[in-house]
Amino acid sequence: MKNKKIKLFVTGGSGFIGQHVIESLQKYNNVSITSLDVIYPNKKLKNVKYVLGTIMDKTSLIKMVKGHDKVLHLAAAIGVRKTAFDELNCLNVNIVGTINILDACLVNRIKDVLITSSSEVYGDVNKKPVHETSPFNPKSTYAVSKLSGEKYALAYASEFSLRPRIVRFFNIYGPGQSKDFVVSKFAEHCRMRKKITVYGDGSQIRAFCYVKDAADATAKIILSNRTLNKIYNIGNDKEPISILDLAKRFCKLNNLDKSFIKKIDFKYSDRSSSREIYKRIPDITKIKENLDYNPVYKLDDGIKLLMESVNNEKNNSGLS
Repeated sequence: MKNKKIKLFVTGGSGFIGQHVIESLQKYNNVSITSLDVIYPNKKLKNVKYVLGTIMDKTSLIKMVKGHDKVLHLAAAIGVRKTAFDELNCLNVNIVGTINILDACLVNRIKDVLITSSSEVYGDVNKKPVHETSPFNPKSTYAVSKLSGEKYALAYASEFSLRPRIVRFFNIYGPGQSKDFVVSKFAEHCRMRKKITVYGDGSQIRAFCYVKDAADATAKIILSNRTLNKIYNIGNDKEPISILDLAKRFCKLNNLDKSFIKKIDFKYSDRSSSREIYKRIPDITKIKENLDYNPVYKLDDGIKLLMESVNNEKNNSGLS
């Protein structure tokens, strides 16, 4: 029985975090993976079955999930700014899509499902760092949609005996991320030798987590029986930094003068000043104790790897 293959169904497997999670899962010899997404990934991995489809098609989803042991739900409408421009789509995909996943599990008698959420659900909290039991104060449609997905998962656990795991990602960054997110945006601006824009005075504090650390943690959580019915923060608590200091770090690592940093008003950002979250550092004691999780990538190393990736993108884009 120990050698029995775990059949894992992953939604959003072609996305930024999804591709890295699948790479982490491939380190385990007893896992077979089916990946569902609306597009194929940039690089298909061996021994992964890739399926084109959407979590919004419940009938097809029920058929595709059949025969699997576990479901890892990563697919989502992401980003505060993007989702603010299309709030109905955000709510529909992140709430109804999650319900469709839960129903597909229910129909196929799959009790083991992992729902991915976001640190955005906490908003600003008085207690620092942010623990899994910290109060919720969602400040965006995206945050509300992710919190709603969590609540549905917990309700299904209560009503139908599903055994969900919930993970909340804290400021994940790395190769392949959309340029809409702050670390990737700073990297792209450095590549283009373009002004790095900082909203407000740049005093907002974040703790950034390299995607491979987050992916390894997610893989551990879905495969461990000790994590059933539990909620985990996933992040890196070691190097909290202000956004202004992050911009300075990018300048230093890319041999740019600090004059490349430009402060601009919040009205040009994806948040108003009233919706900004000014300090967000994860408490990851729970995952450290339960799974011996310890993020290994330092911020400088992660930035260097990201810069290497975006510079390679530039070089490869000129090839025919």
